[in-house]
Amino acid sequence: MYSRACAILLARWKMKWVKRRLKVLLTQEPRSPTAKPPSINTRPIPTPSARSPPTINPHKPFIPHSLLSLFEPYKLSSAICVNMQFRLAALIGTLSTFLLSGTATASPVFSDHAMAMQARQSTRTLGFIGCSMAENVAQGYVSVGGRRLWEPYGTSGMVVQSWTNSNSNSWRLFDQQAARYGKPTAVWVQICIFAQQGVTDDEVKRLIANARQHAAPGAEVYITGQPVYEGGNTCFLAGSKGPELTESLAKRAAEDPELNVKYPGQFVLKPGEVADGCHANTAGQQSLGRQALAYWG
Repeated sequence: MYSRACAILLARWKMKWVKRRLKVLLTQEPRSPTAKPPSINTRPIPTPSARSPPTINPHKPFIPHSLLSLFEPYKLSSAICVNMQFRLAALIGTLSTFLLSGTATASPVFSDHAMAMQARQSTRTLGFIGCSMAENVAQGYVSVGGRRLWEPYGTSGMVVQSWTNSNSNSWRLFDQQAARYGKPTAVWVQICIFAQQGVTDDEVKRLIANARQHAAPGAEVYITGQPVYEGGNTCFLAGSKGPELTESLAKRAAEDPELNVKYPGQFVLKPGEVADGCHANTAGQQSLGRQALAYWG
């Protein structure tokens, strides 16, 4: 590809040189018949033995002088092409070494990036599904130094019905995170509801089955409800006793041996940790994060 570019560049230089020569010839006054012919340069041509051997730079391709002499009017363009070819060849060689080796040892930039990606994939092995309440837990978990649970990935508003279809947009978003971190070896299923839609046992079972379908083979599944509130607070989104309903369904699923899921414990928000009647404020997120850290490390 770069050889073609050099050929085009040389052609353009040649055309410009020809135009300049024609312009000079056309504008010259006619020579007088009595004018003396131009003197011929009688400088002796050095013999091959008198010439010093060419100095070869091991870091650049060697171009014989006889070859460059063919492009006498275009020496500058020849030098540009040689330099361009050398630089492109060096870049392609570096990239080829990196891609063919299967590792990131060819470049410090690539190796740092690959190491960071590998570290992220090796630690973030616990995926999750849920709504903004699950995001609150993930935000707090990351803020207190947790490294196993996935980072938040935009699941706000994704209540139970968003996850019952294994081909839904919510699961496509989950799969994007699985591509980023690697398929999770464990999944936390949070039962999160809107008061108008509620939740059934069959919907919970579908969430569990879909979680196994999108996770790594043999992945563990943890199940909880959304956080409950101390001090008589009512979440207007989940409705009166809505969080308690999700907790009871999570415990019931964990007691069913056929579902083979684990209930790690209850998430609790205390007075002063709630921002809008439902979601956690900064202090509440950190509180939820510490609870998740106690459950999953």
